[in-house]
Amino acid sequence: MPSVRQILAQTVITTIPVGLLIVSPVGDIMAASPSAENLLGQPPSSLEGQAWQVLLRPEPVNDAFNRALTEAVTERRSFRRTLVEYERPDGEARLFSLTASSSRTGEKLVGVTLLIDDVTALYRSRGRELAVLREKNRLQYDMIESLNNLALSVAHQIRNPVAAIGGFSMKLLRDHKERHLPTEYPDIIFQEARRLEDIVEAVVRLASLPHPTFGEVPMRALVEEAVIRAGDAATARHRQVAWALSLNDVSIVGRPLPFGTGRVRNFVQCRGSRRRRDGAGGGGPLYPGRRCGAGRYRQRPRHPRGPASLRV
Repeated sequence: MPSVRQILAQTVITTIPVGLLIVSPVGDIMAASPSAENLLGQPPSSLEGQAWQVLLRPEPVNDAFNRALTEAVTERRSFRRTLVEYERPDGEARLFSLTASSSRTGEKLVGVTLLIDDVTALYRSRGRELAVLREKNRLQYDMIESLNNLALSVAHQIRNPVAAIGGFSMKLLRDHKERHLPTEYPDIIFQEARRLEDIVEAVVRLASLPHPTFGEVPMRALVEEAVIRAGDAATARHRQVAWALSLNDVSIVGRPLPFGTGRVRNFVQCRGSRRRRDGAGGGGPLYPGRRCGAGRYRQRPRHPRGPASLRV
């Protein structure tokens, strides 16, 4: 008769809403929940006792799933919420969130647990929301473009009459001065014409601003550019720079802009950095208030016989 613990464990495996796979140390599937078999497109009760390699699929779209599964079982690698694409045997495409962990008793491996969460519907809904947002942004862009064109047209129509009023008021002001007549009203007309002309010029400049173009920007390129500019700045100040970078291939959506000196300084030091000055004759070390994504920045006190050292 099974124990209470065994009954509870079997109940959890049977009713758990996410896919659950437990692989033994020798590579056999010890337990597979019905949800896992359904998500993977396998017949019911067909995975228990099978080698874990039966889960590998030959389709190219399943490469990420196969790699994550292999690393979890053979390399005992633990990870959480890793997104992978998966194509079932019936051809249906899914998006899984995988979590893997290794269970041990002391130094002995008990098994590898793999959780499979189907997030296909969630990401499809997010994709539809992004499509709606992009369409909304496109409509707003067209509206702003139309308003800019209208502003330029109105400014062009106003500019010539304003210039004529300004010129006429200046001529009238000059004639009044020559005849020793009151110049208060012509001067008011001239000043207001100049003010209106400045407003027109401001509208033209605002409507003529170029629209930013956003695209995929690799973080590696931004960091490398910052490193080059910071190195050039350090060389100009007769200092040496040593870099230790660990960069991943990550991209962001933004507008590619050259790094200025201020941007490089902020990038290297991070926000929240605080400066301490020790002793006489120069700057002490710089300690960032939090870690940067590319490492830490430290400026050591100036050596009396050589340049200061910068480390990242």
